[in-house]
Amino acid sequence: MRLLPTLRGNSWQLRALRKCRAELNEPLIQFIFTAATCLLMCLPARADKPQVAPRTVIEWADLRPEGEFSDPYKELNEQQLQDAGYVSRVLYLLEEEKISPDSTAVQKANEMVERLSKAGVDVFWLLAQRRHVAKLRELQANTVKTDLAGKSVSLTGFVIPVKTSGKIITEFLLVPDIDTCPHAAPPPPNQVVLVTPEDGIVIKNRFNVVSVSGRIEASRDAPPRDGESGAQSFEAGYYIKDGKAEVIERIQ
Repeated sequence: MRLLPTLRGNSWQLRALRKCRAELNEPLIQFIFTAATCLLMCLPARADKPQVAPRTVIEWADLRPEGEFSDPYKELNEQQLQDAGYVSRVLYLLEEEKISPDSTAVQKANEMVERLSKAGVDVFWLLAQRRHVAKLRELQANTVKTDLAGKSVSLTGFVIPVKTSGKIITEFLLVPDIDTCPHAAPPPPNQVVLVTPEDGIVIKNRFNVVSVSGRIEASRDAPPRDGESGAQSFEAGYYIKDGKAEVIERIQ
């Protein structure tokens, strides 16, 4: 039975049919909308992926405090440092009356004073600054940057073993200089990082370059740690616990 052609000429009948269909469809639409809303509410919330803290590659200079003081001794060359040291010793011997003013040592020291003066170096002022400079050097060497605490960093250096388990190093000191060893003068605390790697590390010799990554913390209150031989005490200004350590350059 074909109704549409018959209803085309009767506009009031067509409007009535549309109204009837709308009334019939409205409950259906509401039911579908309500069901869809309930379904969405019952779905488990999407778990956000854990955000990984960005890792910052740092250099050893980044571990030193900013704003280094003007060290007058750094402006001298090796010969000038030796001359200043010689003059200092002669002055000490004169004060202790262990040499006479007309001795050969005093004459030699005067020649050095004149040579330094021609180079623009006031050796007597320089020697008067020794204690002050020494205090500033110590302060700078022992100061750590607390703003680095808690940051995820990556740093390369050389290893001085502290604790081992067989061939695996379970705790070590990371230092910037390849010549650092338990028998030499240690670097300043802010140039030493105590590392406890999560899985340990195996190195063939101390010349291997190692990369360490993890969360760095300031460790000025930590007690001094001894190297593997126990011959020299190292104080670490920073530490990285449960970090990752890997050899990136293995020297046979």
